[in-house]
Amino acid sequence: RGTWRTKSCRGFGVNSPEVMMFCPAGWLMFDSSCYEFSNWTRSWDDSRIECRKSGADLVIINSPKEQEFLYKMFKHNSWMGLSDRDSERNWKWVDGSPVSVKYWRDNQPDNGGGNSKYGEEDCGAFEVLENKDKNWNDLNCDQQQHWICEKRALVFNEK
Repeated sequence: RGTWRTKSCRGFGVNSPEVMMFCPAGWLMFDSSCYEFSNWTRSWDDSRIECRKSGADLVIINSPKEQEFLYKMFKHNSWMGLSDRDSERNWKWVDGSPVSVKYWRDNQPDNGGGNSKYGEEDCGAFEVLENKDKNWNDLNCDQQQHWICEKRALVFNEK
């Protein structure tokens, strides 16, 4: 049912001289994850539903290298799996983990800066900006944005 992208990795895992990692066709591999960049826009909740349909979730940024990879790949402002809906100013990833690396724009997150025209801004997004280290923003979750899905690559031991 479709084509898979592969990558061979020597020394991956314990006592594993060679493994193969696979991503579905149309997905990009970085490290041991697969990424899909949407071609259309949805709200944050609907974007998350779209990711889950493919066995993924909205992207979680775990390292500066992952942030740099995504910055180079995305072409549109895009939702990521970050929200403070449960507790204002307590930003968490969709898997419940706290934020360990942060790339907020200056003066962000600001929850709309108190301006009622923006409403509650509880969902995190990448913005297409020149500074890869300051391109996160909080937006109203109902706003229409592209999104980025992430899932673990499928791993097979060749032996």
